[in-house]
Amino acid sequence: MINEFIMYLVAIFIIEPFDATMTDALRETQAPAAVVEQVSGCIATAPVVLAEKVQGDWGWAIGAAVKVALGLDSVETVVSGAVPECGAALAAVKPYLSGNPGEA
Repeated sequence: MINEFIMYLVAIFIIEPFDATMTDALRETQAPAAVVEQVSGCIATAPVVLAEKVQGDWGWAIGAAVKVALGLDSVETVVSGAVPECGAALAAVKPYLSGNPGEA
């Protein structure tokens, strides 16, 4: 019961906003196909990895959800810290999302 509630919090405050933000941003960006593929892989992998992390560490999950809800941390920061595959993908797409593809 508690595990389901914590997973619900993580889904509401981390997974869903991350998926929506990245999916919308990728539609609008001019990022190369390889970068889009890398971020798409991250989007697909993140929920599974985060679910496993939640089951193993409730404290992390509650803390991460609260930090995101209060604006103390971004969803991208939480996901890239928890899902190793996402760190590189988010770093690769960041210049395109900020409108500075020359920095990539």
